[in-house]
Amino acid sequence: VLPRIGPSRFLALYLTCGVSAALAHTIYHERIIPEMARREHQKKSTLARIFTLPIDTSRPWYLLGASGSISGILVACAILEPANWIFVGGFIAYDIYQLQHSRSNVSHSGHLGGSISG
Repeated sequence: VLPRIGPSRFLALYLTCGVSAALAHTIYHERIIPEMARREHQKKSTLARIFTLPIDTSRPWYLLGASGSISGILVACAILEPANWIFVGGFIAYDIYQLQHSRSNVSHSGHLGGSISG
């Protein structure tokens, strides 16, 4: 990507994808997770609600690394070289799946946010 768009545009793309990843991560943890936890708790029977607590959404969340920026660079690479869409599409599909089914410490929402900016 760097040889095709030049260093200054590459830096702008990299930083934009990083900011977009941070915003997506923040929105996901501030808005979407608490709403999902509330809905999941309401689905339980009254007896189950008495003996279980909702998901703790008050725990702190952190964002560290450059994976959101790298995700955006990968999408830019796929735009410039369409043969790479198979790999990038698989990466995006994996992040969407993990976002819905995983409770890991990986910021899949950040990856998707960076990908959107790419």
